[in-house]
Amino acid sequence: MKLGLRIPDIKNLSLEEKVDLAVECRLDAIELSASELMDHDITRRLKEYAEKRNITITSAGIGIDLCNPQSRDEVRENMKLILEGAKILGGIPLFSRTMVADEGVGQEETWKNVIEFTREITEICASENITFSIEIDHSPCFVHNLERFEKLYKKVNHVNLHLNFDPTNLLVNGSDPFESIEKWGHLFTGGHIKDGVFRTDKRSEVPLGQGEVDYLNIFKALEQRGIDLTFQFEHLQHPDEVKQAATYMHGLLGK
Repeated sequence: MKLGLRIPDIKNLSLEEKVDLAVECRLDAIELSASELMDHDITRRLKEYAEKRNITITSAGIGIDLCNPQSRDEVRENMKLILEGAKILGGIPLFSRTMVADEGVGQEETWKNVIEFTREITEICASENITFSIEIDHSPCFVHNLERFEKLYKKVNHVNLHLNFDPTNLLVNGSDPFESIEKWGHLFTGGHIKDGVFRTDKRSEVPLGQGEVDYLNIFKALEQRGIDLTFQFEHLQHPDEVKQAATYMHGLLGK
């Protein structure tokens, strides 16, 4: 199990400074967004500097709209640039939330739209030998719990569709991270580290170490199944937040 940093979340630092921050915090990797893949000068700049600093670029969360048909042409055009950027980096895996259906659109219609377009995007990625994953995210994101992912996965029915493992998103939306490992661990392509609570008065993310996500036992469950992931710290905007989170997790792991 390795640790990394989702760098698009970090504010007011250059690309190189974000990579340096990962090095300073004794992390192994960084994760990108669509914007770093669509601008290929940035992609190459990141590739060169990450290699220089011995940091692996593992993945990118590309945030494409899988719900709404009127967005499809724009997504298709963006995917051409995104895939080219991913290939510059050696064919890194991509993942996305499903995003949110337009107001007033019924669930049955949205399921049809999401299934159809997820299958298309999954196949487009497969044609370039790039893995595509869904990340379960907070409601009103259409796929916001494990049950809904399972339905999407079965309906899409494509060998190239995988799952980005975010235990906090699962917990906050009422799903069991350990059930996810047991049933779908073979599909995991990467993971996110943050924290959250599921209570009557509060169902949300909280600072790392203040929530209910049992990372030690999650890591043990993954190890028992022979699953080796890079977990990226996310939703941290300032260097001090990254340093605090990394210090906490290194301490938890005894590193």
